[in-house]
Amino acid sequence: MINFMFSLYNNNIEIRLPSLVFWLEKLHHINNAIKKEDNTKFERLDELSKIIKIKTLRPFRLPVNFLGNPKLKECLGSNRFTWRVIPKSNSAPKLRLIGKNFKTARQWLKKNRIDLSKYKYIEIVRDFGRPQYSAIFLINDRGIWGEMISGHIWRLAQGVHHRPPKLFYFHHNKWFFSDSNPAGRRLIKAILRHLKVSRQKNRLFKKLKSQFTPDNYLKGYFEVYVMNNHQIIFNDYNRALYRMMKNFKFFLNKKSNLELHGRGVITGATMGKIINTGQIGKNKIGPNNIIACKAVTVRHLPMLKKAAAVISERGNALSHAAIVLRELKKPYIVNIPNLTKKLKTGDLVFVNASAGTVTKL
Repeated sequence: MINFMFSLYNNNIEIRLPSLVFWLEKLHHINNAIKKEDNTKFERLDELSKIIKIKTLRPFRLPVNFLGNPKLKECLGSNRFTWRVIPKSNSAPKLRLIGKNFKTARQWLKKNRIDLSKYKYIEIVRDFGRPQYSAIFLINDRGIWGEMISGHIWRLAQGVHHRPPKLFYFHHNKWFFSDSNPAGRRLIKAILRHLKVSRQKNRLFKKLKSQFTPDNYLKGYFEVYVMNNHQIIFNDYNRALYRMMKNFKFFLNKKSNLELHGRGVITGATMGKIINTGQIGKNKIGPNNIIACKAVTVRHLPMLKKAAAVISERGNALSHAAIVLRELKKPYIVNIPNLTKKLKTGDLVFVNASAGTVTKL
């Protein structure tokens, strides 16, 4: 599993592949509802598993002071785990370490002098290996909107996959799949069958305040793994993100004869000068600049508020970057081949994210 690197400085956590909460906090677009939803993720998944009988990642929880217990080291051995240190209140950050053994996790906590009195427990999840597929999808009043790739979900969440994800949506009782592979279609439908409920609606509402579409699908933001044995494992059910993205839908762009085209994931149109982040040098970004990059990462966060639009070679509609840019109301186009080679800093372009096109002027 990918190793996530953490360091603490100025009371903040810097993460090479940061969580969505980290992105939103850095842009001051976070609220307590999103933090709480993230911190209680596994508690919610446990309830969902009991009610609708789905498989979920299941951590075991320990008091934070239990890390000093020698029996824990003997029990865990050198196996790798995901470690989530859950705060007592939303004023303290959730801490996360992925793909590390007990010894490394304990050293990490000591090295960074983390005040464990601010934390209520540690969630430990066994590393289950590389999934065959990963999917992120959103179920709202407009339908079901999802993306799937081969491999681990962090690539989809961060928008750094090697190939564009397979798209799927269900809208007005019609299915759309960007992939013609029948096996892939069956797999997506099998995942979503788990979330079509009827008898359990009252119980879900009582326990989780769940909401449902008119055709009985459970509304929410979901992350799912599909293992090599075709086992489907749910990694997230987030109600706060659903509420934040309740009007979300895909925009499917037709290819044109314009110079550059990709997939618009946040609509809008604007004209401006390119800032190619691979050639940025001493250039300062302003409100009439358009960021052009291979993929939007956390290092672009200071630029995003100022930019007129963002265009990238990689990315997808349900990545952390896209969710953040949607909050900022910035036009965003992804999957533009060789973008950073074709456009240089200073080029004047017209970006039409509604059509997924970039025209060099």
